[in-house]
Parts: sequence; structure tokens; C-alpha cells
Amino acid sequence: MNYVKVRPILILILILNSIPVLAKQIDKTSAQYIDQITKKQLHRANSYLKSHNTDKANQILLEVLTNANTIDKCLTIVEYTKDFGYPFIDIRRKCLEKALSLGQSEDEILQITKVARKFDFYEVTRDAITGLLAKENTPSQLYLLASKCQEFSLNDISQLCMNKAFGLISSVADGFIFANKAKALGMEDLTHKMLKALIDDENNTHQLCVLLNEVQSFELPDLNRYLLKRALDQSTTVPDYASVWEASRRLGQADLQDLAAYRGKKLQMLEKIKHDQEEYQNKINNINQQNNTTNDNSNF
Repeated sequence: MNYVKVRPILILILILNSIPVLAKQIDKTSAQYIDQITKKQLHRANSYLKSHNTDKANQILLEVLTNANTIDKCLTIVEYTKDFGYPFIDIRRKCLEKALSLGQSEDEILQITKVARKFDFYEVTRDAITGLLAKENTPSQLYLLASKCQEFSLNDISQLCMNKAFGLISSVADGFIFANKAKALGMEDLTHKMLKALIDDENNTHQLCVLLNEVQSFELPDLNRYLLKRALDQSTTVPDYASVWEASRRLGQADLQDLAAYRGKKLQMLEKIKHDQEEYQNKINNINQQNNTTNDNSNF
């Protein structure tokens, strides 16, 4: 009786003891097991380097690099060897370069760039950035890339994208789109630069006053005043000065409002004087013509 009761317990113990063995057999073909092998190889290489056996260490590292056939694995090796110090700098660089060669999407390239910068591999970072910027040739593409760069905390690369986009702007409408994108990305310097360029490119007072309605929305008082001063300098007619006067009044720029009023009245007075002189000259010419006609008739 006692034997029968004990037997199921023994069977259960045997089954439980066999589970780790089965698990190990399964792990031999899994990615996790391959990672463990890689870690073991890296530790062996580190030991060889410490004992100055560089040939053996390089042989192992070359094998590790050959087996690193995905971006994730390349980056994992870079991260894992950070505690091994300077002797592993070459394998880290080669892994990053290999990862870069495997990268296809923008997200993959940006992730590689972020890791490369973290470990001060500036040449890899430079190559990645150059490749990304070379592919994007329209403002809309560069806006998307700039946003992604910020998601990866690569703000300076985002700035490079927007700088390239700045050079591709060819219309006022596109200029305002750029200014809004730059503002959304927190690049106030580029927003200011674009709006100033739009103001400088316009030479018509009326169009400048129309432009002011858009510029105002960016809440940059210095640019509002800059635009009004340019509009004032470009004014050549009384209606021009009247437009600047009205815009200055609306924005509370009293000095520019007064100046526009003064110049407008001065021009109006000069035009009146000119008109009066022309009328006077016409009268003199008519009188002279009549006199000449009378003399001709009397002589006849």
C-alpha cells in the first residue's frame, strides 16, 4: 500500500526535473540563446585583451561582428560593451557602421544616430545625417524629418532639416507655412528669419500692409514695427501713406503714425503746388498763344 502511494510522487519529481533539460534544448535554437553566446564571446574577448592577447580577441570580435546581422543586435553589442572601455571602441564603431548599412527607414537611421552620438562616434553620426538630408528634397519631407528628429532628441539635426527647407522656399504662402512649422518646433530664430525675409522681398506698400495681417499672428512686435517702417520707406503716394497711418494706428505705433501723417500731408501739399504751377503755366501759355494769334492777324 505504501509503495502505491509513493509512486505518483516519484513520477511527479522526475517530470519536474526533466523540464529544465527540455528548456535548454529549446533555447539552443532561440534568439535569446544566440545573445547569450554573443555575451560569452564578448567576455572572452575582454579577458584576452586584458592579457594582451589581441590576436585572439580580434578573432572573436570579428566572429561577433559577422553574426550581428540585424540592427537591434548591432546596437545591443554597442550598449553591452560600454563597460568594457576603450579596447572595445573599434567593435562598437564597426557595429554602428554595419547597423547604418542595414538601416532602411528614417526611424532606424535616427535610432542609430542617437546611439552613435551617445558614444561619441561623430563620423557615424555625420554619415547618417548626410544620408538622411540627401534623401529629402522638398519642404514637406524636411518638416516631417525635423519632427522625427525631435522625437529622438536630435534637436540640432532637426535644425539642419529646417535650414535646408528654408533654402527651398519660393513663395509667400510657403514662407508662412515654414514660419508656422518652425514656431511649432520651437525654432523662433528661423521663424523670425523667414518672416523678415518675406518682408524684405516685398517692395509694395499696399502688399506690405496686407502682409502685416499674417505677420501679426506670430506675436513678434519687433517685426511688426520693422514691416511698418519698411512700408513707410516704400511709400510714394498719398494713399500709401494713408495705409501706413491706418496700420500704425491699429498697432499703437504713434511715432510711425505721426510720421506717415506728416509725409502724407507734405506729399499732398507738394502735389497741390505742382498742380497749381502746372495750371498757372497752362494759363500763361494760353495767353501767349492768344497774343501771338492777335499779332498775326493785325499784321495780315
